[in-house]
Amino acid sequence: MRVDLERRLRVLAKKKGTRYHTLVKELVLERGYEEEKRLGLV
Repeated sequence: MRVDLERRLRVLAKKKGTRYHTLVKELVLERGYEEEKRLGLV
């Protein structure tokens, strides 16, 4: 992962009041769901 992206995600997590790893998990889950919808899997 690019250092810049990690820094940006850490700032975003702090602003949302959540932990960095929790934010990353949430983003991956959301993106996975969107891809499933796009492919007609859900």
